[in-house]
Amino acid sequence: TLGRSFDTSASASRMNRASTDMGNVSQLVPSIHPYIGIGSLPATNHQKEFAEHCVRPAAELALTDAATALAWTAIDVAAARNR
Repeated sequence: TLGRSFDTSASASRMNRASTDMGNVSQLVPSIHPYIGIGSLPATNHQKEFAEHCVRPAAELALTDAATALAWTAIDVAAARNR
């Protein structure tokens, strides 16, 4: 978790109502589609308030942590293939 805490409240889980084409992609290749929280709630994508959160230091840290976690995941997958 890289020392991050996660909001598991009912209101936070109701905020995630997005959809993608990732389900189609995952039918063909192994896939991962992470969601990255930047501490913007209750503001969500496509809102002016969300854009304001995107330029804050907390958002940059969240993206750095997410990139690190994804890199570690790639390393784990590569290492597992060599076992």
